[in-house]
Amino acid sequence: LHLDSTGLGARVVGFAERLRESLAQVGRRQLWSAAALGVPIWILVFVFYAILAQGLGLSLECACIGVLGFADMVVGVGLSMLGNMIPIKGFGGFGLQDMGWAAGFTALGVHKDLAASTGLAAHLVYLFNISLLGLLGHTLMGFSRRARSD
Repeated sequence: LHLDSTGLGARVVGFAERLRESLAQVGRRQLWSAAALGVPIWILVFVFYAILAQGLGLSLECACIGVLGFADMVVGVGLSMLGNMIPIKGFGGFGLQDMGWAAGFTALGVHKDLAASTGLAAHLVYLFNISLLGLLGHTLMGFSRRARSD
């Protein structure tokens, strides 16, 4: 394909080579274990966001298709997850994740104001959870270091 003839292509080819070499060092069993753990984690992430969306009011008759079901929530949240994977973030991570949420639920027929406000609210809940778990993790790491040094 001669992708390495351009600067971007050379970086992509270099990344693919490094990825191939790294994966070659990992055994098949470890790869399957990672996949076996990754699938339930992603399922739980979608379940969390779908339940959160319903809790924020998107389960009401707020769409032109009627009541949004769980499958609809997964579709709406899916665009949010895709937006979150793009490495462009604003302060506090606000940006494409929220736009993805709003776009996903607007596409399902939710009024754009409700889709945008619930997207921001979901992001605030996400930030709270991450901050709380981060604080808890750092606190526990501090206690474990003290216990090892004593």
